[in-house]
Amino acid sequence: MECLEFRRRLTAEPGSRDPEFLAHRDGCHAGCTESWWRSQRFERQLRNVLQSVDAPEDLGERVLLTQATSLRGRARHRWQIGLALAASLLVALVVAGYAWNLRTTDGGPLAGMAIAHVRSEAFSLTMTRPIDAAQMRPVFAKRGVALRDVPAHAVFAADCRVGPYRAVHLVLRENGSPITVLYVVGHRIADARDFSRAGWHGREVPIGNGTLVLLGNGSAGFAAAERAVTDAVMGATLQTEQT
Repeated sequence: MECLEFRRRLTAEPGSRDPEFLAHRDGCHAGCTESWWRSQRFERQLRNVLQSVDAPEDLGERVLLTQATSLRGRARHRWQIGLALAASLLVALVVAGYAWNLRTTDGGPLAGMAIAHVRSEAFSLTMTRPIDAAQMRPVFAKRGVALRDVPAHAVFAADCRVGPYRAVHLVLRENGSPITVLYVVGHRIADARDFSRAGWHGREVPIGNGTLVLLGNGSAGFAAAERAVTDAVMGATLQTEQT
């Protein structure tokens, strides 16, 4: 055994009884013997110190408490990491849901044009006096529609343009609140859908060869307004549109 190996062994196992280790100790003249004796004195002093100190009666409990605290700390750390990951996932889902909500509730281009048109004719929302069939039928006739019936509770009717589309602009009073109904002729969407945009509640409904767009402060009167206009329009014969 060489001196370097002996001293490594002495540091790791100062009480080793390996014959090769002891032979080097006894025969080395390069200081290994003195190193061994110093190591033994240190070990004896250390044992004496340890033996002179009385262990607390609750030492076992303290050790267990320390271990439990350490485990709780690691568990808390893992829980915090998990919570952070869950929060990140939640934020991602909320952002995705918000983006999806915008896509599905903001309405399509027709909704935006309808809102812009109603704002440009906001005076129609103040009308309260009912109109009769003699006033309403000619308006629909200009858009090529012969009414089967006259929508109830109508207080305003005009032939208008909604963006590039020809339309009939109606206002119905349902429970005292104005509901705007735009019947866009010649432009039919695929499916009915509700939307919320710029403070307006709206609904787009395909009927006949066109689309109804309903607008209001809320959707409470939409069902009645939709039913009234649908009953009036469905079954109507399309005529050559007059300008």
